[in-house]
Amino acid sequence: MSQAFGKVAVLMGGASAEREISLLSGNAVLAALRRRGVDAHAFDPAQRDLWSLKAEGFARAFIALHGRGGEDGTAQGALETLGIPYTGSGVMASALCMDKWRTKMIWHASQLPTPAWHILKADTRWQAVADELGLPVFVKPAREGSSVGVVKVTRAGDLRAAYEAAAKHDPLVIAEQFIEGEELTAAFLGEQALPLVRVVAPGGNYDWQNKYFSDETQYFCPSGLPETAEETIQDLVMESARLLGCRGWGRVDLILDAAGKPWLLEMNTVPGMTGHSLVPMAAHAVGIDFDELCARILAQAWLEGGLLDLPPGPLPKEGGDGGSRAAPARQGVDLPPGSLPKEGGDGGSRAAPARQGVDLPPGPLPKEGGDGGSRAAPARQGVDLPPGPLPKEGGDGGSRAAPARQGGGLPPARNEQA
Repeated sequence: MSQAFGKVAVLMGGASAEREISLLSGNAVLAALRRRGVDAHAFDPAQRDLWSLKAEGFARAFIALHGRGGEDGTAQGALETLGIPYTGSGVMASALCMDKWRTKMIWHASQLPTPAWHILKADTRWQAVADELGLPVFVKPAREGSSVGVVKVTRAGDLRAAYEAAAKHDPLVIAEQFIEGEELTAAFLGEQALPLVRVVAPGGNYDWQNKYFSDETQYFCPSGLPETAEETIQDLVMESARLLGCRGWGRVDLILDAAGKPWLLEMNTVPGMTGHSLVPMAAHAVGIDFDELCARILAQAWLEGGLLDLPPGPLPKEGGDGGSRAAPARQGVDLPPGSLPKEGGDGGSRAAPARQGVDLPPGPLPKEGGDGGSRAAPARQGVDLPPGPLPKEGGDGGSRAAPARQGGGLPPARNEQA
């Protein structure tokens, strides 16, 4: 069955700020696939032209690129053009999930819990941001991952410097409300929600070093949460992924506050696959070893125009024969029945299969001030912001007195939300 995959390119490295981690992930995936007998080869887009994939006869691509150029829809678009099926989410979902601001807007519009935020610019009134969101607050480049450029700010007077540091990585910068609580990650594989992983980092600082290189960071899988609480969070995570149009595999980072409420932070469409990575840890908890995990992800390689159908049968194991293979995921996002907005804003019946993409609530796009109305103004050049004042979180965003802890019996941990 390993021959059914054909010649496979493991895309790794790239030119993003996360190149170092991508190389670690890619080489681990490459070794796993080769142990399964897959004809897999390393391919670094920073050193070779992506267009050579077709000329060199590659039949599939396993994307292990993290950050810009690999996780933001860019590589996915190139592979769509080349007609080479690839792992993970498609062009639109990848681009959305790489952008923390747009991800949060979709979640918020769909009434999923995500911390309050504010877009920062050079002329932002810093004290007003501190008053709105409270302190401390996190300042983040909107389109970076792995905690690149993230700063925790405890004084309003430090917000400008934090903004300027983040803007070196991305001109689109957000300040995000700090939620004190437990750091959780929730991975999914196809339509299967994997067990939660609870993370306790040294000093509550889950930064680049503690994510990938520290042996002091503690991981708990099982998470220690009550079963019903874990299932509720898993359902929330799968809904959040469907809204963004994700498929294949991914991981959501969350905070569980002292009252037991989960808060969605961000979606990762190409999670890490290193020795410290969380998706392999969660998969292992349900009996899926690393090699099997890589084979399952590869088996779901697709093009947005249609899934690449494999003949039914087992996934390749070391030595060539394998276990059973669940049916590949359906194309696109399986939206519930209802009405989709038609041109002009009124809804129509939806008897046809769900459309691929993001299921936003029916009706017109929001106008300044939060009420609905048409938006005729074209997007401005550069960062695509809506006309008028930048949108703020619908909540009051003021100070937050931590409520008493309830249930779970978990040790306290302050989280950096990176």
